[in-house]
Amino acid sequence: MEKTYDLIVSNDNGNSEHKLVINGIPVKHPNVFARISKPRSEKKTTLIEAINELHNNIDITISSPAIKLADNTRVLVGHAAMAGVAASKVKNMNLEKGKKHEQDLPIINTLGIVAVKTVQEHFSEKKEIENNDVLEVTVNMSTCLPASVYNEVNAKIFKERFQKGTHMVTVNIKSDLRVVVKVTFGYVGVSAEGTPPLFEIIEDGEGNYRSGDMFDEFIKQYNMKPDLDGQYFQDKNLMHIDIGDGTTELIITNGYELKHSEGLEYGLGVALESVVSIWKEKKSYTRQDISEIIKSKSHAFKEDILTDLNGEPLENLSFDIAEDVQSFVNNMRSKEIHIAVVYGGGSILLKDHLYSKLMAIAKKERFKLLWIPPQYAVDMNVNGLNTFNDIYMDELTAPVS
Repeated sequence: MEKTYDLIVSNDNGNSEHKLVINGIPVKHPNVFARISKPRSEKKTTLIEAINELHNNIDITISSPAIKLADNTRVLVGHAAMAGVAASKVKNMNLEKGKKHEQDLPIINTLGIVAVKTVQEHFSEKKEIENNDVLEVTVNMSTCLPASVYNEVNAKIFKERFQKGTHMVTVNIKSDLRVVVKVTFGYVGVSAEGTPPLFEIIEDGEGNYRSGDMFDEFIKQYNMKPDLDGQYFQDKNLMHIDIGDGTTELIITNGYELKHSEGLEYGLGVALESVVSIWKEKKSYTRQDISEIIKSKSHAFKEDILTDLNGEPLENLSFDIAEDVQSFVNNMRSKEIHIAVVYGGGSILLKDHLYSKLMAIAKKERFKLLWIPPQYAVDMNVNGLNTFNDIYMDELTAPVS
């Protein structure tokens, strides 16, 4: 059986967490993979259970012109990699290299989740699936690169790795059930991280200006009108401070236009690696393990790890970021900054350490500080990409007449 599907994807391939929106449905998983040489031990599950749980059990055999792995290498992706192999075999984004557009992980993990979503969509539609079924999927996608590596050349390299030929992905569902997914990419748009959040700050995704609790602290801090909305920010020079796991992006925008950008090749991951070192005598935790424990609701060691993290690791990181922000502002010279906007996964844990330092800079340099609340901070890039897709994807993929 051969069946063709179409997916519209918003893809924020973060250094710690992979966040996507696929045909309007949010997807998140740890951004890691692991090679395996033999099948894992199989759980006894029904077909429906196996299909429903594919997101947590991404087991694929992959052959792609875009990656350096040998043809037909079998890998576990995301949660499956975290649970299925020793920590030493789990591969995450290399923070030292920093060149996301050249690494295999973004390609492998994107192909894995796209293939699994295609299988799930097929099963939802047909209510059946057979061994060696062949599915075809065309993907139109918006994604981004860190400002520290973003330029036209690198964006083109990243884009063409997806668009280069057909990617063959076999989804290993059960020992006697494998489905081949042929993945091709149509439109692939690559922007600098930090620019998609403009759509989240200014718009609500439904054709209106953003309003509500995103601005509550800002309104109170500066005695603004209570009905302040995204229109207020539309004509302002914004300095974005996007604190991720592997990078921190400093970007100047006005409206939807990127004016200047600089990427710091470090982020929260530096502090997490410090905690890994602190714990290495007790546990063989990876940076990804520490990240997952912090996000958990009731892990036995969560409070201990947070205590260690909130000591020197976060305090040192906050000094580094504040110092680099001040240098960035100084380098703007006569260019005025109206508002600094802080977001990204690192902004949540760093707020107690960094807020006062950035507020001092804001007062000295005479601009305002908008700290995005935690319920929005992590997903600003992927949600902004999705809003962009909602507005422009039909136009971008329309046949040329």
